[in-house]
Amino acid sequence: MTFLFGLALRNLTRNVRRSLLTSVAAVAGVALMVLGFGMVDGLDENVIRTGIDSESGHVLLRPGGYDTEAMNNPIDGLEPVPTEISAQLDAAGVTYTERLRFDVKLIRGADGLRATGLAVDPERDAKVFPREKWSIDGALPEGRQVLVGARLGRILGVAVGDEVILQARTSMGAQNALSVVVSGLVTTRSPSVDNGAVIMPRALADELVRAPGPSEIALRLDHRDEAFTWAPRLNGLSGWKATTWRDEAADILALNDIRRKAIQMIVFMLMAIAATGIANTLIMAAYERVREVGALMAMGMSPSQVKMMFVLEGAAMGLVASFVGVLVGGAANYHLSTVGIDFSKSANVEASGIAFDTMFYTNFTVGPLLGGLAFGAVVAILASFIPASSASKLNPADAVRAD
Repeated sequence: MTFLFGLALRNLTRNVRRSLLTSVAAVAGVALMVLGFGMVDGLDENVIRTGIDSESGHVLLRPGGYDTEAMNNPIDGLEPVPTEISAQLDAAGVTYTERLRFDVKLIRGADGLRATGLAVDPERDAKVFPREKWSIDGALPEGRQVLVGARLGRILGVAVGDEVILQARTSMGAQNALSVVVSGLVTTRSPSVDNGAVIMPRALADELVRAPGPSEIALRLDHRDEAFTWAPRLNGLSGWKATTWRDEAADILALNDIRRKAIQMIVFMLMAIAATGIANTLIMAAYERVREVGALMAMGMSPSQVKMMFVLEGAAMGLVASFVGVLVGGAANYHLSTVGIDFSKSANVEASGIAFDTMFYTNFTVGPLLGGLAFGAVVAILASFIPASSASKLNPADAVRAD
């Protein structure tokens, strides 16, 4: 076997240019697979973590009558938090906070913009939704003050200390307006907050919209996988519905699955091209070395050994190409997993309302590297069988006499 592998490696160096050209598609396919999967996996993790840290927590409880399909943050169907729920959470020592979401119009002078009002208990909210990524120009709101998303504030021309008007519909259907002061502008790196949120104390929201209860209760657990245990326990309790962080991010994760399948399709096409090139190269090599193969067979090399020699040649080509592809894709993926990509200036992200950290990092793991290396080698081996079989069927006497 060592002798055959040595022959295979020597044969690869006979026509270096052809071997390199044949390997290009395999290198590109493996590199794209490693980097592409790292980016999609990183996007999954980005969406999940940002959703947990800014929108849903680990488990989200909503009143049974709350319309989760509505796009306007309805306050119809809200109710006070049932004692049964709060008692169970308190008894278990679970960290949780109540939030009220509602549509509000932020008015400054003659200008106004629609936004999402987010009423929170500042002390409890910070325990569920970490604020390490927050950057506040000003201060957190107190009393009749609000904290405005930084991009929303820039569009409206709002500055810290400005007096603005909040206009919203109450739970009874009437229109109400309050004059408040902007305590600060906040950048959270989540477009859903930065682009359109007005954060305020719960007491101020109660005065503005007079909602009978919160829109949701968000739970923070020791580990996010505990959500799959807690959600079933709480779901249906007092008529309230419980969802996990995965349920809340399901739509975006489904889109990422489409992206993953698109990458798989591109990789498949590139590897199919690579397989065709490897097969073509080995067929050409077999015809160029007819006399050599005949001589080897005349000296006692069996057809199976000839076949193995060509398969090893294709395997070596695929393994080297895969190794280079893994190095290229892995290096790019590692770089982006540590340095990241800042999407904060992207127009598409600025216009987005999804929970997404604008500082994006890919996901670097060893699995795709090993998978890419094995995948490229397997494709090369499979592509080698047909030309190897053809070479092994040569008649030694005819091959030696060939021109």
